[in-house]
Amino acid sequence: MCNPRKITARATRQITEAWRAAIERTVRLGDTVSGRAELTQPLGSMLAEPARRAFEQAVVADPRWQLHDGAYDLDVQGGQAHYWPDSGELEISVELSAYVEVEGAATRVVEGIIEETVEASAEAGYYDDGAGGRTRARAEQEADALAEEEAERKAQLRAASARRKARKKADSAMQTGDDVQQQAEAEARSQLATERSRRGEELNRDAQELLDRVQQQSLRGIWETVALGYQNALLSYAESHGARNIDVSRSGGSVQIQFQMEA
Repeated sequence: MCNPRKITARATRQITEAWRAAIERTVRLGDTVSGRAELTQPLGSMLAEPARRAFEQAVVADPRWQLHDGAYDLDVQGGQAHYWPDSGELEISVELSAYVEVEGAATRVVEGIIEETVEASAEAGYYDDGAGGRTRARAEQEADALAEEEAERKAQLRAASARRKARKKADSAMQTGDDVQQQAEAEARSQLATERSRRGEELNRDAQELLDRVQQQSLRGIWETVALGYQNALLSYAESHGARNIDVSRSGGSVQIQFQMEA
């Protein structure tokens, strides 16, 4: 045996671990939307002066009419009537409201790749004369096999580490969604503005359609109040002049007052 030699073999492994994080944010916003329709009638010019006085006297005594800020308010189904004694104006209004809710969403995908290279080396000996079967070819085979084995072992360890790093990066990305949150909020605000406008227009149209019916109901209440005013005026007159056998009856929307007085 002579001239012992060594040969070194190297092996490499490429580690590639992809990661991906989908950052999603959802924002819900809601608000109350109103629609309104109104009209004003010059009730002072619609009623003769005696009727207006009788109406205003009855309004004061009628609990259905409530005084607020200089106007008498009457609630009717679906709306309200307001009478201003100073101007003699009657305002009839309808107001409808609804709650609208929208949802804004935003998504951002973050992804990346972790790449690492694993290297391993191994040695094997041989003799120039191949003593004991230790030839160069055999040494190369042994060194290659040992290097590959070591590279594989290191690659498995490094792959597990790469997976942990990938999960950590994905988890970290999921926590940094401020910009996505802002996008979702902006989207929700935009949708809410659009929905408020759309629903508000619908409510205004509905209120306008309802206004005619509310007007009729309001005027019915006014004529009832006028009739009550006349009734009270007649009864007051009769009582102050010694009338007897006073009788008040109602039938079919009309009021009949009977009494006896000496001529």
